[in-house]
Amino acid sequence: SASIKVFEKYLKNDSLWLENRINAHIDLYNCYLIKNNIKKARNTLIKTLEFTTPRAEIMCKIADTFLMENDIDTAIFWYKLALNDEPNIRSGGFFQMEYYNIYPLLNLCVCYHKKGDDNLAKEYNDKAGKVDPKNESYLKNKNFFSRLKK
Repeated sequence: SASIKVFEKYLKNDSLWLENRINAHIDLYNCYLIKNNIKKARNTLIKTLEFTTPRAEIMCKIADTFLMENDIDTAIFWYKLALNDEPNIRSGGFFQMEYYNIYPLLNLCVCYHKKGDDNLAKEYNDKAGKVDPKNESYLKNKNFFSRLKK
């Protein structure tokens, strides 16, 4: 599509500020997802590892692609990596804090439920609730797990 061509041309500019380069890769990832090309979307994110250390947002989005393909163990690996990351506030980039806590926690809950380990799934959901007790997904999961016990 036209937007993919624009982003690919933009990314050939070697003088781009690091944060702009990362954001352009994320935008290109989103374009490939819209076209349902999961592998190209993932490879676009993996390219960022050539010029910067991995950060939680990238790791979560890589994990998402494995979850989409039902490769649960690989998704778990990447979500756990994201949980261990710390935002580099000094970089000057914009950080979406949910990728450092609530997002991977809720997705680990989903992954472990898919694997049939509802104890671990509930554990990750409880951790998500400590981060954001009003989160809609956390509350739905909490309700789901409470009904399981009955």
